[in-house]
Amino acid sequence: MIRQCAWLPGIITTVIEDCEALRSLYRRHGEWHRAGSTIVHQADRSAELYVVLDGQVEFWVRSTGGRRVLSTAGPGAVFGEVACFAGGARSASATALTDCAVLRLSRAAALELIERSPGFAMQVVRTLGERLYAATHGEPAAPAPLHSIDDLLAGAFRAA
Repeated sequence: MIRQCAWLPGIITTVIEDCEALRSLYRRHGEWHRAGSTIVHQADRSAELYVVLDGQVEFWVRSTGGRRVLSTAGPGAVFGEVACFAGGARSASATALTDCAVLRLSRAAALELIERSPGFAMQVVRTLGERLYAATHGEPAAPAPLHSIDDLLAGAFRAA
């Protein structure tokens, strides 16, 4: 059946059959993280961009008082864009609050997706803009979620 794959607006907005394009993307770049596992560590040097497909992720930093939570995010959130495109160390850790599925995109894969999908490109720009706004206004940076995820496919990436 052909239908609009609206559960990740901006990333895949073309009409596709059974959302096979995302399944293919997940097979190449997807990761499954159990609740409590760390996806990225603060201060690590890596250049991957992440997109949360399913589940909840908590972002936190080490501080003198221990661990300070910055925010949480769910399906559609993009994170790791600063390390991916500007280089340098991760500014925060990301931990799976629930079992979750993410896309882990290398810089090359992220750039290819940006080139092919203007909607995804706009989401990355939006996320960077929100991070810049938060930084200049003294607020913690939080991942910018996409608009919505279709309930029909929200759990499509749960481990079998």
